[in-house]
Amino acid sequence: VRAAIAVRSCLHGKQLPDVELLVSYARPFGWQDVAGLLGNTRLVALLAALTLAIATVLVIAPIRSYFVTQTLLIGDRGPAWQLMRELRNSFAWTTTTEAERELRSLLAQPPTAVTLLTGDQDVGKSQLLQKILYRRLFSVRVDCGGCDSVDDFLLKLEAAIGFTPSFGTLNAFRSYVDAVATLGVKQNGLSDARAGQLKTMLSTLSASLFVLSLRYTGTERRRDAEPRHADDDAHETAARLGRLRAYWAARQRAQTGDKAYAVVVLDNFSELLEAMARQSPAEAAKARELLEQIVAFSSAVATSGVAHVVLVSHNSYTEQLIRSYSALRDCLNTVRVHDPAKEQVLEFVQRRLGPDVAGCVGDTAVGVLGCRASDVEALVRRVERLPGATVEAVLETLVDEAEATVLDRAFGPDRYSTDKPKPDAAWAPKQIWRVIRALCDTKERSLHNGVARASLDYESTLLALFKGNERALQGLVEAHLLSVWPDEPWRDASGQLHTGTRISAASPLLQAVFERIVHTKVLARGLDSMRYMADLSSLEKVLADTEAELNTLRCVANESVSLADRAATLERAAELSNRIGVLNKRIADTQRHLSRIKGVKPLYLN
Repeated sequence: VRAAIAVRSCLHGKQLPDVELLVSYARPFGWQDVAGLLGNTRLVALLAALTLAIATVLVIAPIRSYFVTQTLLIGDRGPAWQLMRELRNSFAWTTTTEAERELRSLLAQPPTAVTLLTGDQDVGKSQLLQKILYRRLFSVRVDCGGCDSVDDFLLKLEAAIGFTPSFGTLNAFRSYVDAVATLGVKQNGLSDARAGQLKTMLSTLSASLFVLSLRYTGTERRRDAEPRHADDDAHETAARLGRLRAYWAARQRAQTGDKAYAVVVLDNFSELLEAMARQSPAEAAKARELLEQIVAFSSAVATSGVAHVVLVSHNSYTEQLIRSYSALRDCLNTVRVHDPAKEQVLEFVQRRLGPDVAGCVGDTAVGVLGCRASDVEALVRRVERLPGATVEAVLETLVDEAEATVLDRAFGPDRYSTDKPKPDAAWAPKQIWRVIRALCDTKERSLHNGVARASLDYESTLLALFKGNERALQGLVEAHLLSVWPDEPWRDASGQLHTGTRISAASPLLQAVFERIVHTKVLARGLDSMRYMADLSSLEKVLADTEAELNTLRCVANESVSLADRAATLERAAELSNRIGVLNKRIADTQRHLSRIKGVKPLYLN
């Protein structure tokens, strides 16, 4: 400092040719300067954002990869241990079906394509996956059911793959930083962070799967059984020790060649597709982007041999939608889950209820429940847990509950009204009622494992009963009232076998409900009256439109100068007159049908 002062004293103000020397020194940087910088809100926000980005890359990203990898090493935890006793006695866990053998065979092979597990609702797909994934290492199951928005799915995906730390805390801080950094300037509404969040989670999961695939590839492997304890704390401690032992056992087995393929399951994926299709126009683009990212991730992971990816679908419409993605067109294996064979159902009932009770349950249960595993299990559980309950009484209760559900879901609270049951329903009540009557009257039967079910031809039913409105039929399938599947084996009234797309009730139990509704006279008369009133209303509307067009043509014909125009107008008028005659005849027939419905007619006609 003294030297600097001496230099300034000697040189400051000296005159050189055309130059004057001016020597000065800046004040040293101190705490007052730091306080000034902290007062600059924009600069602080930018520094905080830069710090967060560096921390994300250097600290948060490795932590997330570690937790995701540990989740994969532990594998699918399965249901709570308190429920395992009941689950182990279920049909899916005690019976080996053809679908289980096929799915296990695919998962035991190197992954080359995405697997689509499809079948009717409540046919046992989720229980089958729980059975296969239970105590299997390198497996993760994401339940997409109940996801009404993109945010719901992101939260479920975070929890399933162990994505920690989550975006919750970081997003709150980021929102504050963005608000301060922009100083109130309105941002672009399309800059949504959810697409980036999904991309980050999927890329982290993909990287963890890739790392595991380099060391752990080969045949299936299970963890050692964890001990059960009545005390929760003791059980949790034992579970942690069991997972730790399983981890080191996995590493030891990996060195000896006993290895496993990773499995990623998107359970109830069809429900996610349906929920995204119901999004508002503002959210539709984001929903499509979410689905495209999921499909691209599934295709990339499966085709590169990193892991198996299983997508679960409940109906043929979502199956077609999944197949429509270009990334899956050439890399999709399909496993169809059917109702089990009659012999397997009877064996399960005999094992649970004993040979004496099973003898009287067999034909009755199969006749009403049709080998649907979930319904048979519900029957068996109630017979076991209700003292003194007979099989007939429990079966009648199941049908009563299903009937109440069908009437509310198909026709709404006012079952005799011609209005839609819900504002967003795609079908009219008369359409489902006509289908119910057609299913009860048909002699055609679809065949599965020796069990015959009433079914209708898809094309003819779509044209005759729905007037080509495929969205209405799809809505009934999504509401779990009907079932539509291609390439179904079926037998016509003469006994000849065919294959084609068939429409049937969503389950054999619902078919029994349909038959009960048709044979309940008062209920059937009311629904018939509703149908004819709806037909009468639509016919009268068409008649009014036709008469209005005919009156307009008559005025045009009188004003026409050209003979050709007048001839064409008169020809069209003649066609409309014939159409009016046909409509009047149909209206008269409809009114005649209404007049034959006794007991309910006064509710609708004066």
